Amino acid sequence: MKRFKIDRQAILNAAAQAMADTVVAADDAFKGAIAQERYDWPNLTQRRNGQVAGSPRNIVDLGNLLNSQAYQQVAPLEYSFSWSAPYAAINHEGGQFKNGRRFTARPWTTQGIRGDSTAPTRYQNADAILNAPEFFSDRFKTYTQQRRQP
Repeated sequence: MKRFKIDRQAILNAAAQAMADTVVAADDAFKGAIAQERYDWPNLTQRRNGQVAGSPRNIVDLGNLLNSQAYQQVAPLEYSFSWSAPYAAINHEGGQFKNGRRFTARPWTTQGIRGDSTAPTRYQNADAILNAPEFFSDRFKTYTQQRRQP
């Protein structure tokens, strides 16, 4: 019986590097989805920069939402994204104002990144900019193959 040693630290290092690369790609994908003219909107809107936005449209006016995007590592293989613009949640999820006006959801994370087939349907988007599970898998394979080379 042939025995071999598993280098757990090398596996963890490869996974950590693959995750870090995937997060950077997700950061770009989310920003790309915010800037894409793909969101239906029932009105014409005069933006603060003077442009008139119709439908489909992007969700960039002055760039505050786009520029408020941040991520941080919270565990070795876990990252958290956040948007500090005060209107980020209603832009993403939609909602209703106190005056009764409805706000259409524009879920840029769903548009930016696709989850795997076990994820809720909401996160399975064929038009997504980034297929994160596939991207991570490819990156992990790359790092483990580099490790094996002399």
